[in-house]
Amino acid sequence: VWIQQMTAFLEWASQPLANRWAHKLFFTPARKYRDAPEWPGLDQRQISFVNTQGKKQFFSAYAAGPGPSILLIHGWAGAAKSYETLGQHLIQAGYRVVSFDGPAHGTSPGSQTNLLEMSGIAQLLGQWNGPFQAVIGHSFGGVVAAHAIHNGLACQQWVLVSAPADIEFILDQFQGMIGAGYKTRQALAGRLQTLIQGPLNTISLANLLPTHLPGLLLHDREDAVIPAEHAQHLHQKAPDAKLVLTEGLGHSRILRHESSLNLIAEFLNQRKSPALLARDVPEMAADYASHLNQLAVSLLKPWAQ
Repeated sequence: VWIQQMTAFLEWASQPLANRWAHKLFFTPARKYRDAPEWPGLDQRQISFVNTQGKKQFFSAYAAGPGPSILLIHGWAGAAKSYETLGQHLIQAGYRVVSFDGPAHGTSPGSQTNLLEMSGIAQLLGQWNGPFQAVIGHSFGGVVAAHAIHNGLACQQWVLVSAPADIEFILDQFQGMIGAGYKTRQALAGRLQTLIQGPLNTISLANLLPTHLPGLLLHDREDAVIPAEHAQHLHQKAPDAKLVLTEGLGHSRILRHESSLNLIAEFLNQRKSPALLARDVPEMAADYASHLNQLAVSLLKPWAQ
């Protein structure tokens, strides 16, 4: 309630201040997790990248398991820890799981991040730990996954769980949460367009779906955060993908329930290939730092927020 009261006061007192307030809130996730996932034989690293402000920053990367690699991308305010149960299940099924805590998430430092940074990190991990058999994204992580694939992340399959189809829905949700008016929302939309250097609809998941690859859309009918209609809309855009609507699992429990774990593993097993055995995450040796930053810069051109 106090956030809505502050928004109303700032909109009354100074629209530019209200715009800055909304911008800061939009790109600042709540840090729900502060621990690494508990996976057997976990390899955890701190890796550097160049953020969208052109500054060097670090994020936490994780890998475990012996087989074909699966990249797990968490949602907004989530972390690799969100995938603890699914990761354990996939490792037992013979896969190698790779994940990361986005900036300002989990054990990674920072206070803010955005789609471009998280997508760039996914692409960076694809350079080092790929090729991936599949990329799995939950909630906002589904948008990140599709954006990364759209921008060159190589994989053979994709799985989107509880993912939002439209960027306008995300903005609508945020506007309601902070009690923002029309001018504040429009200013935020403008800042987003500056960040992505293009129209907002270019980062809507419905326009990023990798329809050329086999996909699985998993969503719960009773999801109170992102309604199941989003999955149905995405299925219209990707009719060859498999759509599964569960009952009573909500927005987050769907990642941990046995039925979901089995569905995802069954889907992945359709294309399991020993040719996709993973490489270890490289050591952050001093002589590798130059290459790392050159690659990161090419993936994450510094846009002003």
